Amino acid sequence: MDRKKFTLYALRNWLFLAVLLGFWATTGFASPRIVGGPDNAWDLSSPQISLLVETEKWPALTAKSAIVEDVDSGEVLFSKAPHEHLAPASLTKLMTAAVVLDKADLSREVTVPGAALVGGSSMGLRAGEHITIRDLLYGMLIPSGNDAATALAIAIGGNVPRFAEMMNRKAAELGMKDSHFVNPHGMDAPGHYSSAADMLLLAHYLYDNYPLFRKVVATRQVTVSGHALWNRNELLGTYPGVNGIKTGTTEAAEECLLVSAVYRGHQVLVVVMGSQDRYGEVRALLNHYRKYFVWVAPPPFWPRLRLFDASTGTVLHLPGSRDLFIPRWQLPWLQYRLSWRPESTPALVLKLDGRVLMNIPVSTQ
Repeated sequence: MDRKKFTLYALRNWLFLAVLLGFWATTGFASPRIVGGPDNAWDLSSPQISLLVETEKWPALTAKSAIVEDVDSGEVLFSKAPHEHLAPASLTKLMTAAVVLDKADLSREVTVPGAALVGGSSMGLRAGEHITIRDLLYGMLIPSGNDAATALAIAIGGNVPRFAEMMNRKAAELGMKDSHFVNPHGMDAPGHYSSAADMLLLAHYLYDNYPLFRKVVATRQVTVSGHALWNRNELLGTYPGVNGIKTGTTEAAEECLLVSAVYRGHQVLVVVMGSQDRYGEVRALLNHYRKYFVWVAPPPFWPRLRLFDASTGTVLHLPGSRDLFIPRWQLPWLQYRLSWRPESTPALVLKLDGRVLMNIPVSTQ
């Protein structure tokens, strides 16, 4: 995934405050004008003011912790207590999956021990059953089988405590500073916790490194080794673009949900933990993202345009298309132009209200 995208959304904090402080002082005399930002003042129309204020009004949540990230731009658009230590419930199984995918031969067949039948959500394993690591991975991630998670932990680590040590080493390797695991399934236990920020890091690792993981968490229904599995993620197939990844519920954790969705070719990740309405709240967060943020492509003529420099006798090639991620209220200021001075290298310049966002040299190759 190409992460070399460009965004101006980092300006939102000072800009939003400036709008609120300056709005009443300017309304009725001239177009609202924001000063004190980079370079120039910002002249906002009334519709832009309204859209800006609406953009910053994210839905109210019962969730104790939440994050919304546009993955391609790397922008965290919304967060609520992202580093709070909370019971992660079956989001734990994402770390179990990371360790298994790192360490295991997925084609290896194992015998299910009686100790794996720990109760709670299950893929329906039987003691003594023979099954591959791959099929256990499906059974853990699709119906959230605690039996599959425990069978994997025993197969890979020898026993649950040793596998938990492997989970914590992996968490440290990934920079997950808010997490500590004591079991592979996420059932409530003292000292077992994580955070929305850490789960976001873990989701990035799994999506970036394991195509099989992406396939499994996007699967709504499948039968493996005689076990019919149905995905517990109710947004799969019911909300446009949702393609994973994991649910979790326990008494201590309440409702947890980590969701991946693709909108107009770009991925967004949403995490909610400690929610009383995880599906409703994730839908509301995704709706807000789709309504108020946009990826903008360069004009269609840019990749096809060819220029001739008569002074050197060379053909100039404009750079390929690069999308720009911005809040919709900034769209009226977006401008493309070609900067071409005899003493300098030609470049494609993208400006937002006079501010240069991209300055890409035009090649002669």
